[in-house]
Amino acid sequence: MPEELSREFEPTAQFIANWVRQLDRDSGKRSYGATTAEREELDRLRRVNQRLRYELDNLSKAAAWFARNGLPLQDQHIDLAQLRDDHFGLVALLRYPSPSVCQETGFRAG
Repeated sequence: MPEELSREFEPTAQFIANWVRQLDRDSGKRSYGATTAEREELDRLRRVNQRLRYELDNLSKAAAWFARNGLPLQDQHIDLAQLRDDHFGLVALLRYPSPSVCQETGFRAG
């Protein structure tokens, strides 16, 4: 059947077979493999995970910067010019601050 459809509508037989299998998963006819909703949720969670890793990396860099200056985070006065010129990549932290960084530093996301 996929071969007949591919001749009539031009997508490859493999594309049609994959589409039919995915439709079967989504409708519950097949129990193995992820449904479209599950795949979308996995994609969303991967994006969230990537954002959280980015924020964690920036927070680690900020903690290193504050540790290098010898004062705890809550006692630091942030010198924006010094952060801008810092070689630890804190420019990204200031340009794209996470909500947790905004709360900790008093910054407002732009």
